[in-house]
Amino acid sequence: MVSNLRHEFRVVSITLSRSTAPVEVREQLACQEWASLLAPYTDLLREWAIISTCHRFELYFVVDSETFDEVLSQLCRYLSTHIATFSLSDSAFSSVEVDEMWRVRADADVADHLCRVATGLDSLVLGEAQIQGQVISAYSTALENGTIGPLLSALFRTAIRSGKRARTETQISTHAASMSSIALNMAARYFANFAQANVLVIGAGEMSRLALKALLQRHVTHVTVANRTLARAEAALLNPQWRAAGLAEVAGALHAYDVIFCATSAPDYVIALEQMTEARLRHDGGHTQVMIDLAVPRDVDPAIRQLPGVVLIDVDDLRQGLDQSLENRRGALPLVDAIIEEELGRWQAEQRELVLRPLVVELRQRAERIRQYEIDRTMRQLPAMDEQTRDHIQHLSRALVNKLLHEPTIRIKELAKSEAPELYLSAICDIFGLDANFNSPSYPENAELRGELSAE
Repeated sequence: MVSNLRHEFRVVSITLSRSTAPVEVREQLACQEWASLLAPYTDLLREWAIISTCHRFELYFVVDSETFDEVLSQLCRYLSTHIATFSLSDSAFSSVEVDEMWRVRADADVADHLCRVATGLDSLVLGEAQIQGQVISAYSTALENGTIGPLLSALFRTAIRSGKRARTETQISTHAASMSSIALNMAARYFANFAQANVLVIGAGEMSRLALKALLQRHVTHVTVANRTLARAEAALLNPQWRAAGLAEVAGALHAYDVIFCATSAPDYVIALEQMTEARLRHDGGHTQVMIDLAVPRDVDPAIRQLPGVVLIDVDDLRQGLDQSLENRRGALPLVDAIIEEELGRWQAEQRELVLRPLVVELRQRAERIRQYEIDRTMRQLPAMDEQTRDHIQHLSRALVNKLLHEPTIRIKELAKSEAPELYLSAICDIFGLDANFNSPSYPENAELRGELSAE
């Protein structure tokens, strides 16, 4: 007898975001080798994927229902201890304090949350488009690493579809403002003529490229792009008047810039307190300097805030710089909610189909075993025949089996549209004489999942 099949597995998320934790905590989870860090738990997690950005850390995983509470408790404790142990902040947090920052969701709540993340409803800047790429990147990374399967694949594809539809069918991303542009807007308030400011952009990643686009739109002419690889800095230049430099070159000239924008993936500070203090003292730095640090982990030592004449803006300061020019996006919220609701309905149908997928697999495998047994028995009784005749008999038998199973397969898949498909499983197993093991969902190859992603 098959029972309670829909609850064999739980889809779970453990999240920590700007609304629950300060940047000092979030940066301890960035740039980590998660495949290694989660190694002690890989036998307990059937699937897992991670979204890690400057504003959030989100671990999505699939776990057996019977071990749900135990695994969840162990993971939260492990992650909290990791943060507390490796915290570099002067105001380090205890594992108990970090425990209170986690948000745990399961099943339908996980799907709703990830859809809201992908559509930009959970972003600091309502409707920002960058998170869509980050969700896709997290999914692709999990596919490449082989840590994702059908349950999380269905979840992420649902969220990605929701994000794409929200941005093409509504105005949720109209006149999209990036975090980089908002930070530069905040910096511009400190200068009478921002277009004449001397700006240094450290890094050539996505955040830096968005900053450079914003500087180009503001007609800022004195811009230096610095990167560890000079060629990447040169490739990022959007204006022939701008210049590229290596990190070593600009390190000794920090005093010369009015605005310093940092967004690298470096694990340690790119600009330290001692370095900035020496630069300003040596050159009588009395002028105002605005430093923008959008990196997590942070690029700029937060103690630099103490220096006279220095203004430091980090990711947690951006919410203060949000203006009221988002009315069109707020007006799109009901439409985006409707899209999410529709996609969640599609996702729930997929979950019900996954309950029945192993049954279809077992039915076809049983039919194939019977077919092969009867073919082998018949071949032994027939006189010798050429290879072509053997192939024709094999083809005939496969065609008969496929045609006989075609209609039952369609009908079984249609049962997935019902509210409780597991109610039919026992009867189907009895009719076909199946003893299916439903403890393991049918996992397609990652190449197949990547094909589904590219088709979305």
